[in-house]
Amino acid sequence: MSKIIERTLAILAIILILLSLGGCSMITEGKILEKKFIPAHTETLLLPFITKVGNSPFTNFIPVAREYEDQWIIIFEGVNEEGETDIRKIYTDEETYNSHEVGDNFVYVEDRDEDEPEYTEEEL
Repeated sequence: MSKIIERTLAILAIILILLSLGGCSMITEGKILEKKFIPAHTETLLLPFITKVGNSPFTNFIPVAREYEDQWIIIFEGVNEEGETDIRKIYTDEETYNSHEVGDNFVYVEDRDEDEPEYTEEEL
């Protein structure tokens, strides 16, 4: 297959993925279904690192330590912009976590809440 056709197909695939994700809307408020606390911990991962020597690709695995602080998680259910029921898991601060109970209404605040836990990463 020629390079032009390969690039065109790759661009079309990226456009289709972006269009399909554009239709998704995250809920920003709803009823708390569950609360979880995960104490600070460290995880060791092996991350792939691909290099190329001549025409041959080589995969090396680099050990990495990820350090997570205490995590306060709230899982809540609400209705998205399309009118469908959805569930969202967020990481929040200790004060917000402690001021809410399962069954309470929860409102996502962009400057306070995150969809992924924060961590620091160090190569071993």
